[in-house]
Amino acid sequence: MWMQNPQMCGAGSGVTWQGAFSCINIFNSLSLAGYDDWRFPNVREMQRLVDYGSPTDFSFTPFENVDLDYYWFSTSFFWFPEEQAYAVFLGDPSGRSRVKTNYYHAWPVLGDH
Repeated sequence: MWMQNPQMCGAGSGVTWQGAFSCINIFNSLSLAGYDDWRFPNVREMQRLVDYGSPTDFSFTPFENVDLDYYWFSTSFFWFPEEQAYAVFLGDPSGRSRVKTNYYHAWPVLGDH
């Protein structure tokens, strides 16, 4: 299950990749919305959310405050796992490696992979 409002973590300017995980730890310690198994999606899960055949438009979905911007995956980039992780730009939905110290949005999900 996807969080309805992805702005709950890193609203406005976003968070670093490590900051995204800190945000998740806070959500889980508070049992946000009654759940304590919040996490970030991996590459495959984020790809399922996006329709690659059409422009990305979240205005007709149950989601709120979705920016056409970069969103972090939980997946580190395999060539440089210490420095880079995958992120997707929702306006052009393809995963790209990005430096983990960049500030992007983070969209939490619940449950198993």
